[in-house]
Amino acid sequence: MKDNELRGVILEKFYEKRREGVFAPMSDDFNPPIPPQDLYRICEQLYQHRLIEFNAVQVRGYYISGSRGKISANGVDVVENEGINSPINISITTNTFNQSFVFDIEQILLEINKMQATNEEKTQVKEMIKSFIEHPLVTSIIGGILGNLPGLLK
Repeated sequence: MKDNELRGVILEKFYEKRREGVFAPMSDDFNPPIPPQDLYRICEQLYQHRLIEFNAVQVRGYYISGSRGKISANGVDVVENEGINSPINISITTNTFNQSFVFDIEQILLEINKMQATNEEKTQVKEMIKSFIEHPLVTSIIGGILGNLPGLLK
């Protein structure tokens, strides 16, 4: 994967985690996993261009786990404007369909909880939605953005 693509993937992950505060990126947070040396190198690039705030932990010149940060206001603008205003070449792939899809599913789940139905019926419908969301074809289309939904399916 080219650096501009890695920048986009990593910045999007920081964007996705923006409401959780500080995020400590790990190789396995990405699909496919990003090798740690590439992950931290790209995080440094995003930091240098003020797209993320990042505290890198290094030992003898090597990045180690414990490095963490959060997306900056500039980074949010770059993601939401699909890379148009980026100070560095970056490829943003998130589109409004993904964000809208997650919002729509969340709304459906909230409405299911409000319905006049038995707990068994509600659970059955949620299990069907969960099976749909977890299907490999769906996850490959929507990607990691669906990671926020499993908690709502309980």
